[in-house]
Order: sequence, then structure tokens, then C-alpha cells
Amino acid sequence: MAINQLIDEADRCVKCALCLPCCPTYQLSQNEAVSPRGRIALMQAWLQGGLADSRLFNQHLDSCLMCRSCEGACPSGVRYGALMDGVRARRWSSLGWWRRFKLRLLADLLSSRRSLSFIAPLVHRYQISSISSLLHNYLPSRLKRMEAMLPPPMVITEEWQLPCVDTLVKRRRVMLFTGCVSQLFEREVLQAAEVVLSHLGCDVVLPKKQGCCGAMHRHMGDCDSADNLMMQNRQDLSDVSFDALLTIASGCGAELAEQGGFAQPVREIGDYLAQLDWPDELKPLKARVLIHEPCSMFYGRFDLQAVPRLLERIPQLRQVTFGEDRLCCGAAGSYMFTQAENSQRLQSIKIDAVKRLRPDILVTSNTGCALQFRSGFREAGLDIEVLHPLQLLARQFKSTQS
Repeated sequence: MAINQLIDEADRCVKCALCLPCCPTYQLSQNEAVSPRGRIALMQAWLQGGLADSRLFNQHLDSCLMCRSCEGACPSGVRYGALMDGVRARRWSSLGWWRRFKLRLLADLLSSRRSLSFIAPLVHRYQISSISSLLHNYLPSRLKRMEAMLPPPMVITEEWQLPCVDTLVKRRRVMLFTGCVSQLFEREVLQAAEVVLSHLGCDVVLPKKQGCCGAMHRHMGDCDSADNLMMQNRQDLSDVSFDALLTIASGCGAELAEQGGFAQPVREIGDYLAQLDWPDELKPLKARVLIHEPCSMFYGRFDLQAVPRLLERIPQLRQVTFGEDRLCCGAAGSYMFTQAENSQRLQSIKIDAVKRLRPDILVTSNTGCALQFRSGFREAGLDIEVLHPLQLLARQFKSTQS
């Protein structure tokens, strides 16, 4: 957005305070400066030259999770996410080269398949060695936070390919967007997607030429890198013929849908599956399953009833929800590392809510949220499995093993 567009968008906020109850950082601090209307007032003053760039100003902006819950509560329809992205982009060049370097390095490490392919084996060796227990107490708090987010030790070897599965006659051709980390750390989710889609008569395409959607870079303010990543994906996927582009991670789906420019529609995979015919009866499962709705499902405007409708197909399964408690879990992409204290406080609030609901399984379609819940459950000593909805559905096909 141009500066005049940003000012016009900010001016639409009437400071009515309806956003305050749904803002996680305001709930933590009760500080107006870290509420949506407070941040908008700060951004208005900064854009109009009435407020100098300062460390405190940057802290207030950076503490925002970009959950965008405030957009759903705003009667004026202020596009808070676009406003925040625009201001962070204009602020990017003034951050200083060292700050920009650190932020870009973090985003690149978390989003580059090449860097993850190199780092993952090293992390595996660290996890299974005695060094990890010796060093743990001496790690800085931020590195301890990153260590706690690691999945269980696993060996990452060659690039994973979709397995061959006996399927029905193909009726549709769909492409799975794996982004940056899925092929390395969410192979079970990808395999579950292939199993479910194949059973429902879809030919699954997994092109090697695809990469990070750029969401983390964009929310940090590095819009040039984000735009380049998105443009590269558009070019790489233009050579592939498919009926729909399906995302297994809601954060990637929201970014792809908002930026657009793809030949075929971007669909969240649960939303897509809920509209297909399901010829197979699923095996029963006696379990309480807590459905977590990631923030990106809301602002991505995906069908929030898709996962409940899908899980209704599993006999004897009992669905549990957080109800009106839609406070962000604190993951928010790289936020769990850059704003570790707030992230942990929000994680604790969410874990306490889970304790009251007493589920056997929690399902979520966001990669960061899954990491956040798994680490929280380990720390709290809770024996609750965290799955993608696709994993649960794939398990229950009668032709698959338990």
C-alpha cells in the first residue's frame, strides 16, 4: 500500500474498543498501546510524521501476533492485517542492517527447504546425543524455546515422494502445496492426504518445484522477499495441470489465497474434502477429539465447519471444541521465537483450557500450532496426541491398518 492508502485505512478505525476483548496481547497486559486500536493510533501518528521511529514503537508493533481476530470484531471493517503488513514493510529499511539480517536469517532458516535439509540431520544427532542434556541448562532462553518446539527425534534422509496406493478410478486432479517444511517434518500428514484423496477418487500431484509461501517474511516486513517467493511459486506451478491447489497448512493457505495469481483456486484441504462424496464407511473410534481452529482459518476465510463435518463421519467419535475461547495459542509463525515470553504465556492459557476439556486427541491444521501444543503438552505432562485432521481420517479407513 502507498502511504496515503495506509493512512486512509487507519482512519477508518473509530476507536470503538470492540476489538479489545479478542486481542491476545491486550488480554495479557491490559495496555492500550498493544491493542488493535492502540497500535492503529501509533501507526497513524508515525505515518503522518507526528511520532518518531523508536525502540518502544517497534516493540508495540512487533508484539502483535497478526492473529487478526480484531478484524472479525471491527464494525468498520478495518483491514488490520493489510495495515500492519504495510507499515512493517515501510519500516523495514529503517530497522538497521543487523536487525534486518537477523530477522531474514530466521525466516530463511525456518522456510528454506535447502537449509532445513542440512539442519535436520544435525538436529537429529543433537537430540539423540548426551550433549543435549548437558547443554540444556546453559542454553539462552530463546534457544531453549526453539529446542522445546522440536518434534521427536527423526531421521531426515532423501526427499520424500508420494507412495503408491490402490485407488478408485480417478475423477479429479489436485495438487498438494507442501511449501517449505512439510516434506521434511510433516510427511505423515502428506501421506495421510494422499491416502484420503486417493480413496475419494483424486489424482494427487506433488511437484518438486515449489517452496515457501513467504508469509513469515511478509509479516516481518520483508515484503520484497515474500513477493519473490510468491512469484517463484506462481511460475513453478504454472507448468502443472490441476483442478485445485490444496494446502495442508492453514497459514500457507491463507497467504496463497490472499496473494492470488494462480491458475486454479486455492483450497484448504478440509474444505475441499468436505464437499466430496465419501463412499467408504470409516472405522469407529471411541475418543474425545478437541478441534482447534487456527487463527489463519478465520482470516483465510476458510470453512470452519469443514473439519467437524468430516469428523462426524467417524462413528463413536465425540467432538469437543474450545467454544467461544478463540484466543491465539501463541505460535503465530516465527512469533514463538521472536516474542517467546508472550508466546509461552498464551500457550499456558490454552493448555489450561485443554486440561478442562480433557480430550484424548487434539486436531489442528496449522503446523506452528501443532508444535506449540505438542511442546505445551510435554511440559504439562499431558498424554494427548496432536494430529492433523487428515491423519485421523486416514487411520479410520477400513482398508488401512490401525
